[in-house]
Amino acid sequence: RFFVRLMVKDEAGVLSKISGVFAKNGVSIQQVKQESAGENGKVPITVIVHETLESAMKKVISKMDSMEEVFSVESVYRVEE
Repeated sequence: RFFVRLMVKDEAGVLSKISGVFAKNGVSIQQVKQESAGENGKVPITVIVHETLESAMKKVISKMDSMEEVFSVESVYRVEE
């Protein structure tokens, strides 16, 4: 499993686009948390995904880095149980 924290635009449809990137790369989302909007129309989103290959997560993160809706990928780390 992986934990991902993103800083994204606070606007309609962003969560849908982000979840679509995970889906297109075969990564299943286990949990999502969107916090209250912060400064400058930015909002933090935390995503925890089910067990997946690291190569799939690298593809997801690479795509997130190029999305105009994503200001930054703040952290990504593997969650061990």
